[in-house]
Amino acid sequence: MDKQAAIESLGLKDVFSPVDLSNSYKRMVENVNEQLYFANNDSINDLANQLYECSEAFLTLLSEINGQGVQLQPLIIFTDASVKKEVKHSAIGIVVNNIPFSFNVPTGVLKKYNIRIDPESSEELCIFTGEILNYNVDVAEIMAILAAVEIFKYLAMVSKQKMVIYTDSLTAKKILSDKRLPPGSKLYSGLRKQFLKIVKGNNFDVVIKKVEAHSGIEMNEIADQVAKNRLSNN
Repeated sequence: MDKQAAIESLGLKDVFSPVDLSNSYKRMVENVNEQLYFANNDSINDLANQLYECSEAFLTLLSEINGQGVQLQPLIIFTDASVKKEVKHSAIGIVVNNIPFSFNVPTGVLKKYNIRIDPESSEELCIFTGEILNYNVDVAEIMAILAAVEIFKYLAMVSKQKMVIYTDSLTAKKILSDKRLPPGSKLYSGLRKQFLKIVKGNNFDVVIKKVEAHSGIEMNEIADQVAKNRLSNN
């Protein structure tokens, strides 16, 4: 598909921004998905072709944008974990902004972390919770970051977005992003290797930043609360 055909397929103007492209693609995918609920056998093929065409148009124009050195805003991700000593599972919360278009997460990743979409999710913020075995709070915080990377790596590989992950765990940040494993943290070397394998193996950028806990940062507070809710409800 050439550029002009892609622009017409997505209903864009000749001059458009990355945000215009993302929003147009998202609207078209949502429209097709809505029609699928009421589709009969005769119309399903037409809708599938529409979905394929708008996806091809999106990728064509995304390639054009990337070729011009223009990038979408990074994925902003906040992670947190909730742990109780007497509970055999711990819970994680993941809150994400700047998702440019709809995407699918492999079933294996969903099952691995027992991922659920939180009812409070919206077009602006995507909120996930997960559940893992309870080892200790540091493992839970690291696993929250790992889960976020595994969920969004497929999106990042297509959109070419950087992931900027915020955590209130200094231990998790150091273990995953320091040049060398910090002293006294050999216990977590396997998790570090897993993280580096995912990031380097898929060739995308992940930046981990430390934020203060309970300092009024909205996305961090949401991640904290949904993790606590998930733990309380199980």
